[in-house]
Amino acid sequence: MTLLLFFANNSLIAEFLCRLNWIGGFIVASYTFSSLVTSFNDEIADIISIIQFIIAGIFLFLAFTKLGIKEVISVFPLKRISGSAATLFRIWIVISVLYSLYLSLKNYFNMENSIEKIRHKYYIFSLFVYSIFGVTLVGILPLLGYENYIYLTPIGSVFWVIGLFYSAQQQYKVVDIDVFLSELVGYSFFILFGVFINIFLIKLFLSFNLTFLASSILSVVLTLTFYYLTLVKTKEGRFDNVIKSVILHKRVSSRKLIEDIARAIVEILDLENLLRYVVHQLHISLGVSKVAIFLREEDDTYRLAVGYGLKDLKTVYLKNQRIINWLKRYREPFLIDLLYSKLDNKEEIKQLVDDLQIFGAVVVVPILYKKEELLGIITLDQKKADGSVFDQESIEVLQILADQLAIAIKNSMVYNELNEAYMQITRALSLALESKDVYLVGHTDKVTKYAVLLAKKIGLSEKEIYILTQAAMLHDLGKVGVHDYILNKPGKLSSTEWEEIKQHPIKGAKILKTLPFLDKVAEVVLYHHEHYDGRGYPVGLKGEEIPHLARILTLADAVDAMLSERPYRENKMSVKEVIEELKTQRGKHFDPYLVDKFIEIIQTYPNLLEVGYIEKNEKDRSSD
Repeated sequence: MTLLLFFANNSLIAEFLCRLNWIGGFIVASYTFSSLVTSFNDEIADIISIIQFIIAGIFLFLAFTKLGIKEVISVFPLKRISGSAATLFRIWIVISVLYSLYLSLKNYFNMENSIEKIRHKYYIFSLFVYSIFGVTLVGILPLLGYENYIYLTPIGSVFWVIGLFYSAQQQYKVVDIDVFLSELVGYSFFILFGVFINIFLIKLFLSFNLTFLASSILSVVLTLTFYYLTLVKTKEGRFDNVIKSVILHKRVSSRKLIEDIARAIVEILDLENLLRYVVHQLHISLGVSKVAIFLREEDDTYRLAVGYGLKDLKTVYLKNQRIINWLKRYREPFLIDLLYSKLDNKEEIKQLVDDLQIFGAVVVVPILYKKEELLGIITLDQKKADGSVFDQESIEVLQILADQLAIAIKNSMVYNELNEAYMQITRALSLALESKDVYLVGHTDKVTKYAVLLAKKIGLSEKEIYILTQAAMLHDLGKVGVHDYILNKPGKLSSTEWEEIKQHPIKGAKILKTLPFLDKVAEVVLYHHEHYDGRGYPVGLKGEEIPHLARILTLADAVDAMLSERPYRENKMSVKEVIEELKTQRGKHFDPYLVDKFIEIIQTYPNLLEVGYIEKNEKDRSSD
């Protein structure tokens, strides 16, 4: 209608736009489609929607015939002689719009999700204003003979846009405004582009002496074909994808946040470290200045596990039972905004706000396992990066992250229980081995400590350290298959006896492989006597061919062997002699890099290799 006024003095273009104005029927069909989908979401909605679009297409075609608009006499003021189909067109618009409004209102009252209900309420309000303009100015008044008011229909569109912006930015701030903007920009551009293509094509066809009707039909068909090929068939490189990539930049960031945290859940085994990573990512990606994650304790209280930006807290518990009950009952985020729509008691609202302000929270997100069990709670303050607040996109992202965390927390509980059981089994096997060889008493503990210290020094992951710990405790398990007289024989072993000793890594790995949860440990045990120069056993691997965990265990095992008494050696080495031996065997027996790092550890902890040092520190830590 705006373009019609703009080209009022150009009779050719004005008449085409006057007829093309019936394209508004597709807006009505789209409105009906969205109302049906949100209300029914089944085959009935699809069928009725398809019928609506077919009807809109028929009416658009009729607009260029005598059945639709017989003649355009004047554009401003608008005077045109309508055909018999015009009355049907307007009646169809009135019925369709009112039916769609009815469906939207019905859907609103049936909604259970409070956040969606708030958003839908203001969305309905803005559409209602727009619909009133459309029904009154396009449908009812023209039926009564007052057609000039049709020029006011763009005002209804403006009110609709203003209504959406108001509900999004000023009132509850949860409308998905970025999607609306991207679609508005993209499809508005397409519509305007299509109009100008039509004008150009009509002039082109008229220059070939075709009738106006034929020229109009051909131009519409070609334009619709262009739309179809561009919007439907072309999946990559569409111009609206470019628009969305700019306008929906935040969505790309949100997807990246979800992917990063999903990856971290798989890679980070320790729950506390995982929660710290999540809090950090929320701070960076969403721009929040205060974040807290609370976990449920055995007494069904929720205690602060990890936080960011929280100072001078008076309590580490989220004590307000009303909020907790809300999260358990409604299973959805709790927003400060909801207080004013759900509660009438001002004192009650004030108490809830005060309790949340302790943690600087305006949004509380439940961590629900299988949408039922409340394992934890996330609280966040208002986003600070650009002064903005949470919108629907951010809330949905937080819900997805909370669902991922719920699985991670539950898995962590099960994982810890299994690990405890596995470590007890490992310890039992280790003690059984020590009872067979008196010289091995305490050996596995020391080897484990040295290996773990070195692993942490070079930055191995928690998962790798866990595997290494088990391998260190079980590295000599294969000696249960070696004769006692060989293990405890004083003096030098014979070649036959030495060959039997060299079989213990193979025997140990074979035993461990029968236990599925120790399959990776078996590999470390198998190669823990390989030498960096390839002169070790049982396979003779060399350098990087040897698994890195096995190279760590080799060094740790050798260090304790040098410091311990053995039946085949008269005196144990001093700490100084051990360091010199490590340097001598650097690049021969041991990985040069690991030797350098272990010597750095000794320099940091000068008493590390002294008798009783590890035991004393363990006792001190347990007493702390």
